[in-house]
Amino acid sequence: MKRLLTVVLLLWCCMTIAATSQVPLSLVGKAPAIEIAELEDMIAKAKANGQTPDPAWTTRIRELIPLVKGHASKVPADLPVIQADRGFAPGAVIRQVELTRLEQQIKELEFQIDGGFSSVEPDEITRLNLKDQLNDLYSQRVVRDPANPLDQGNDTCPATPINGLPYTDTGTTSGRANNFSPAQIGGACFNNNAPDVIYSFVPPYTQSYTITTDGSSYDTYIYIQRFGTCPGDSTLECNDDGGIGVNSLITRTLTAGVTYHIIVDGYASSSGNYVLNVFDNCNIECQPGDIQECFEVRDSTHLQNNCNGGCENPLFGGVESWQDIQPCQTVCGRLFTGVRPNGGNYRDVDTYRFTLTEACSLAITLNSEVGYTLTVTTASCPWSFLWTYTSYPYPCSTATHVTPCFQPGTYSVMVRPNTFTGINDFRTYRMQVGLIPCSGCQIDAFIQAPGSGAWHTCGAGNDNNLRPSEDYTFCVNIPQSGEWTFSTCNDDSIWDSYIYLSNQCNGSVIAEDDDACGGIGLSVINCVELQAGTYYLTVEGWSSSRCGPFVLNVFECVGSCCYGNPGNPSCAYIGPNACDSLGGSWTNLEPCSTGACYTRPECGEGEIIFSQLPFLPNEAGTGLLSHVDYGTLYSDNYSVNSVVGSVHFWGFPVFCNGAPETFLLTFGNGTDTCQYTVTATGAQFPQLYFGSYLVSQYEVEISPPCELLSGNLTIQKLGDPSCLWYWATSPFGDNIRPVAPNYEFAFCLDQAPCEIDSLTYIWNSPGIATLRWYQNLPGVVTIWYTTDPNAIYPAGYSFVTNPYPAGNNSLATNANLADNVRVVLTLNCTPNSAAALPPPPKVLNLSVDSQE
Repeated sequence: MKRLLTVVLLLWCCMTIAATSQVPLSLVGKAPAIEIAELEDMIAKAKANGQTPDPAWTTRIRELIPLVKGHASKVPADLPVIQADRGFAPGAVIRQVELTRLEQQIKELEFQIDGGFSSVEPDEITRLNLKDQLNDLYSQRVVRDPANPLDQGNDTCPATPINGLPYTDTGTTSGRANNFSPAQIGGACFNNNAPDVIYSFVPPYTQSYTITTDGSSYDTYIYIQRFGTCPGDSTLECNDDGGIGVNSLITRTLTAGVTYHIIVDGYASSSGNYVLNVFDNCNIECQPGDIQECFEVRDSTHLQNNCNGGCENPLFGGVESWQDIQPCQTVCGRLFTGVRPNGGNYRDVDTYRFTLTEACSLAITLNSEVGYTLTVTTASCPWSFLWTYTSYPYPCSTATHVTPCFQPGTYSVMVRPNTFTGINDFRTYRMQVGLIPCSGCQIDAFIQAPGSGAWHTCGAGNDNNLRPSEDYTFCVNIPQSGEWTFSTCNDDSIWDSYIYLSNQCNGSVIAEDDDACGGIGLSVINCVELQAGTYYLTVEGWSSSRCGPFVLNVFECVGSCCYGNPGNPSCAYIGPNACDSLGGSWTNLEPCSTGACYTRPECGEGEIIFSQLPFLPNEAGTGLLSHVDYGTLYSDNYSVNSVVGSVHFWGFPVFCNGAPETFLLTFGNGTDTCQYTVTATGAQFPQLYFGSYLVSQYEVEISPPCELLSGNLTIQKLGDPSCLWYWATSPFGDNIRPVAPNYEFAFCLDQAPCEIDSLTYIWNSPGIATLRWYQNLPGVVTIWYTTDPNAIYPAGYSFVTNPYPAGNNSLATNANLADNVRVVLTLNCTPNSAAALPPPPKVLNLSVDSQE
């Protein structure tokens, strides 16, 4: 009597799954994009339920992302780097302070004598009248001792030396003697009866320097002398009111190593507390990403034709003209002075128009090669002047000017030199109109898109309350309408971030994201359609304990759009919405130059052990006639680590009727061969090669499998000489070509299945039972066995491992019918796995007691 016992069967085909991996087995073998989507859904559900997602899910997603074309985590490699300081050196922050009525009157008169809002210098009568009024107000000031009277200029020679720049000194001329006068009188140089002090300066370099008394409390007058002994016997230049109000300013080139004497004097008999500033003028350069000022011509018609003169142009016969910018942008412009057709002096006026979408104070950061005046106005003519910083006299010095709060609307900011003469060439400035929302929302950094930079939320504080975590908020300028991506994906750190995009700081959310970079971690808002303008991006932690470093990348969302004839598609590098309008298929950040609109055939879903895929229509390649009847034979080398069970290959059938085709496949290594005659029907791809031909893919199984692990493969068409078959070449390979010296050929090799089948355990007679099975390949069989009904494989199982040939195999055991025998078989088909193993036993001793 024969009895069939229950047997457990496991197949092992040279594949190992790590014991620690928690990726569900149901996902194994799925397309990468589908597997990523399902894993991301599992992560989202776990987080929504307050559970901790398995880190292995993230690890698996990051393994799969490179296999998915156009994944949202892709980031361009050539984005401009965003400087944390925006290219500005640290500088003063200047806010409005409450002035006394006297100081407010002085400030207003100083502004008027400097030309007020006009680009034209006041006439002499007006200027002298204002000068008298201003001196009257100066006389009403309470005179205080200077800040450091011991350091002030000497009353007589030797002069107080100026050591190091920039240089600032304070002192007083009150109580001093009138010891000096210009060596030459004429032009701006005149005699006076005011007390004076003297300094000496030896320039370290031949370049432009600025000497000013801005900040002094009386009507100053300065001049520079050189040659001879102190105080010099040649007057180089004099100035009375070139600075703020009735203060003095000289800018000119001085020669290195020459001793110059600077005399701080007074207009007429004026005296009082003075401030002396000496600067070496800098060279400010525009930075990448700066908005360039519109083109200007420095000539006598400038006031009429100024490209960004605002409401000044109509005053001189022109039309109003504005330059539009966005908040948070940095402008690089130029200032200068010139002469009008009637001989009067003028200064350049640059106006930039911008729009606020919410109530904000402005933080106007400016660094200029010359002193300047700054004004905020309305953005239509006639304009109204809303805020003015009368004059900033310190060239080459960064300052941030903070204005009062302005309501939503359109405004302009005006910058102009604080002098009407002496700037005879273009002098550069850089200006950024930053924002301080009146709501209290804090902006941490500014970005001009496209761009990339690194930041950190740890220690940044929870300022904006979108989530209960520390955050970092950016003011982002989008330069043109389109689809834009905000990505933190190209950072190696793994912490759970969350990002928000809005059009107001802490305002309504336009888009948001948690983990789209892949797995638990960083975030990306991909391809959101935006108009040109200012937006806010906030990087938060997913929960209150989450913070970390990140690299923010802002770039326009573009990729390959394949449209038109599928056989010969057109490709455009555009955004997804534009691609939809063409009825095309879009791939994120995939350039057309990669052949994005052609689909490269793949090897299939088998266990691929060798792969050389065919060329695409836009790549260099060809097909070579390979046909037995024509005596043409081509080979290509291969090397594998397992026996070959099937072959994929590609070719061009010409003058063929579409019926199944017969091929001769030969594997050879110089000693042994595996040869097969196979029949297959080619599956054609729609894309055209050489404008006329379609490539076909063939898939054939070979039996028995070929055990030659390296050698050459030859594929030839067999029969039907009217059907010309051209084996397609491949752009891949190892440059080892045994027959055709100039080409690699397109084919893939699949591992033969490693299987055990028809496993039975037959009881023959008391103490004798036979284990029988079929295996399709030779290999190592491990027989696991136990008589313990509670054992769980493999714990509690004994085993023997022995080599067996392909085909039907059997092994006798010493089992009885009553024995509760459990058996598991595994098969390892790896070549050479049987080396050094003993031959199979004749009888497998289960070491169990017999039961009658």
